[in-house]
Amino acid sequence: MQKSNIHSDTSVQDSIYKIWKFKKVEILQNFGGGMFAIDKYNTWDLTKGGVLRYDVADSIGAFHEIPYKLIDNAIVLQLPDKTGYVDFRYKIKELTSTKLKVIMHIKFNDEGKIQDLDLVELDFEAKE
Repeated sequence: MQKSNIHSDTSVQDSIYKIWKFKKVEILQNFGGGMFAIDKYNTWDLTKGGVLRYDVADSIGAFHEIPYKLIDNAIVLQLPDKTGYVDFRYKIKELTSTKLKVIMHIKFNDEGKIQDLDLVELDFEAKE
């Protein structure tokens, strides 16, 4: 299990509730592959607690919204799931006043077998 690295800055209170600009994505070594689509985010807007607003690189300015909850140091998306158990979250690896690193994680039931995977690491910086 990977330990989170949340830093606190004594001069500035760190907060996840801001606008974050996407910087890079890194595929994790322990991800064994598979059929997963990963949006190339442009911006995450977390200024409205409980709602992630985002746009993607191929449609900048067209924002999408999805509800979330902060649970166990992760942004847990509240996705409608009609087919069975799915848990989709972004585990917070690092949070400072200027940097947010998250690990995209999914846990789901694949024909009776639970898949529990860290897929990629996403790096963001605070938008000024």
